[in-house]
Amino acid sequence: LRPRHVSLVPAESEGALPASVYAHEMIGRELQLMLALGDDVVRYRSREAKEASVGEPVHLRLSLDGARLFDRASGQALTPAGARMEP
Repeated sequence: LRPRHVSLVPAESEGALPASVYAHEMIGRELQLMLALGDDVVRYRSREAKEASVGEPVHLRLSLDGARLFDRASGQALTPAGARMEP
């Protein structure tokens, strides 16, 4: 999952997932937030200035458009339902 697939949204937004700020830093002109989402950490990047504090609760939405998903146990790429597999 790439940072471009993560959006910060209001808590009442459809599909909003609760998370918290794990870490934050400026990378060039972009703000990078590391967000704790359950047992995972996802990255969010923005060119807009935002105040962020470690431990601060936030809500995010994940977009899976163009994302590649992998099976945790095998590391194999998952194929979307109905997709043809090459022999």
